[in-house]
Amino acid sequence: VTEIQRNVEFKITFFIEEKALNLLVFLPPNFPNEIPVVTVSPAITHPWINNQMVVTGCDSLNQFYMHSNLGRALQDVCKELIEHPPSFIQYQNHAAVSSPQSYMRPTAVEDIPSSVSTTLVETEIDDDSTSKDKLEGFSKITRTLDNCSVEELKDLQNNPEKLMKLIFDADLINSSTRNREDQMIRLEKIAGENIEYGPKLYEARQRLVDKYDELSQLRDEFDKWSSIQNDLLETHTRDNLHLALQLGVSEMDEKAEKVAEQFLNENTLEIEEFIRTFTEKRKLTHIRHWKQENVLRL
Repeated sequence: VTEIQRNVEFKITFFIEEKALNLLVFLPPNFPNEIPVVTVSPAITHPWINNQMVVTGCDSLNQFYMHSNLGRALQDVCKELIEHPPSFIQYQNHAAVSSPQSYMRPTAVEDIPSSVSTTLVETEIDDDSTSKDKLEGFSKITRTLDNCSVEELKDLQNNPEKLMKLIFDADLINSSTRNREDQMIRLEKIAGENIEYGPKLYEARQRLVDKYDELSQLRDEFDKWSSIQNDLLETHTRDNLHLALQLGVSEMDEKAEKVAEQFLNENTLEIEEFIRTFTEKRKLTHIRHWKQENVLRL
């Protein structure tokens, strides 16, 4: 039982076939002289429920008067809905449903400098081109050696100068040297860009420290309020609430009886004042009695 508006509106939640159903109880200003209004949510179809989702088929509610038991009447409604389950009205939703990918955390690509990512791509491309140049150079040497006779191969083996000339003609050393120089230039460029991002990295680290300090403060405050909540939970147990409500019901009953005696025996109250006061006392009696019956079910 949830009290939405103090002494005016309540909500009772229970389950029917694993589906939650809410009873919304509204106490009119002239309650208990006026019948309470009970509605259901979500929308259902049931003989006891009209098109406005108002409970109209419960006799104990329809015949409610000052000395009726509100808790018992609501129990009759719950029992009827559980024993004769209603049909839940399904509303078609035409809204597009987002795929799970739309709720995934975005990758922080924007935090990576575009120049660095571009340089990485260029490096990969250059590495591929270097590998191709090397393959072409080795293929050129292989073709040359394949066309050499045995005497020419022995001459190459015995003459290092000719062998080095063959390697230079294939452009293996020159291409490797040029590629190494290009790589050094790109690395220097990346190092300079990293130095430029140093202040931004420091600011980000400082923000992280500030956020950690804020988290520590919030954690301390959370622990403080959690301790207070635990103390309140230990004090306001169901048994204590039930006892307090029981005493409250007895107190309101005594006050109502006292008002009736003053009106009947002592003649100290006008009839308008008696009706107003007695009705108010009986209303509080009904509310507290209903809360007393439901508190142990929480």
